[in-house]
Amino acid sequence: MAAVWLNLLFLDLVGVEGSWLLSEKVLSFSKTDFDDFYEQWLKVSGRENSIDEYGQLLHLNNFFSRLNSANHKVVLQESI
Repeated sequence: MAAVWLNLLFLDLVGVEGSWLLSEKVLSFSKTDFDDFYEQWLKVSGRENSIDEYGQLLHLNNFFSRLNSANHKVVLQESI
Protein backbone atom coordinates (compact mmCIF):
# COMPACT_ATOMS: atom_id res chain seq x y z
CA MET A 1 0.00 0.00 0.00
CA ALA A 2 2.79 2.46 0.89
CA ALA A 3 4.45 1.98 -2.50
CA VAL A 4 1.17 2.76 -4.28
CA TRP A 5 0.69 5.89 -2.13
CA LEU A 6 4.20 7.14 -2.89
CA ASN A 7 3.65 6.62 -6.61
CA LEU A 8 0.52 8.77 -6.42
CA LEU A 9 2.56 11.64 -4.99
CA PHE A 10 4.85 11.70 -8.01
CA LEU A 11 2.23 11.71 -10.75
CA ASP A 12 2.58 14.42 -13.38
CA LEU A 13 -0.59 16.31 -12.47
CA VAL A 14 -1.72 18.97 -14.91
CA GLY A 15 -2.14 22.38 -13.30
CA VAL A 16 -0.38 21.43 -10.04
CA GLU A 17 2.83 23.25 -9.20
CA GLY A 18 3.60 21.54 -5.89
CA SER A 19 2.31 18.94 -3.46
CA TRP A 20 2.91 18.14 0.20
CA LEU A 21 1.92 15.23 2.42
CA LEU A 22 1.00 16.43 5.92
CA SER A 23 1.74 14.01 8.73
CA GLU A 24 1.02 16.34 11.66
CA LYS A 25 -2.27 17.78 12.84
CA VAL A 26 -3.15 21.28 11.67
CA LEU A 27 -3.91 23.85 14.37
CA SER A 28 -7.63 24.53 14.77
CA PHE A 29 -9.40 26.61 17.41
CA SER A 30 -12.46 26.25 19.63
CA LYS A 31 -15.14 28.94 19.22
CA THR A 32 -13.78 31.02 22.11
CA ASP A 33 -10.16 30.60 21.04
CA PHE A 34 -11.09 31.40 17.44
CA ASP A 35 -12.55 34.77 18.40
CA ASP A 36 -9.34 35.62 20.28
CA PHE A 37 -7.28 34.44 17.28
CA TYR A 38 -9.43 36.54 14.92
CA GLU A 39 -8.83 39.72 16.94
CA GLN A 40 -5.08 39.05 16.92
CA TRP A 41 -5.21 38.22 13.19
CA LEU A 42 -6.74 41.62 12.44
CA LYS A 43 -4.02 43.41 14.40
CA VAL A 44 -1.13 41.49 12.85
CA SER A 45 -2.42 41.35 9.27
CA GLY A 46 -3.82 44.89 9.10
CA ARG A 47 -6.93 43.52 7.41
CA GLU A 48 -10.38 45.01 7.92
CA ASN A 49 -12.94 43.49 10.26
CA SER A 50 -15.74 42.31 7.99
CA ILE A 51 -18.21 39.46 7.78
CA ASP A 52 -16.30 38.18 4.72
CA GLU A 53 -12.96 38.13 6.56
CA TYR A 54 -14.48 36.46 9.62
CA GLY A 55 -16.39 33.94 7.52
CA GLN A 56 -13.39 32.93 5.42
CA LEU A 57 -11.21 32.33 8.47
CA LEU A 58 -14.02 30.52 10.28
CA HIS A 59 -14.53 28.26 7.25
CA LEU A 60 -10.77 27.56 7.12
CA ASN A 61 -10.77 26.73 10.85
CA ASN A 62 -13.69 24.31 10.38
CA PHE A 63 -11.91 22.74 7.42
CA PHE A 64 -8.79 22.21 9.56
CA SER A 65 -10.89 20.44 12.19
CA ARG A 66 -12.22 18.03 9.55
CA LEU A 67 -8.78 17.68 7.95
CA ASN A 68 -7.30 16.49 11.23
CA SER A 69 -9.57 13.45 11.21
CA ALA A 70 -8.30 12.33 7.77
CA ASN A 71 -5.88 9.41 7.54
CA HIS A 72 -3.92 11.06 4.71
CA LYS A 73 -3.58 14.79 4.09
CA VAL A 74 -2.29 16.02 0.74
CA VAL A 75 -1.97 19.70 -0.13
CA LEU A 76 -1.81 20.66 -3.80
CA GLN A 77 -0.62 24.03 -5.06
CA GLU A 78 -2.37 25.13 -8.22
CA SER A 79 -0.27 26.50 -11.09
CA ILE A 80 -1.32 30.00 -12.03
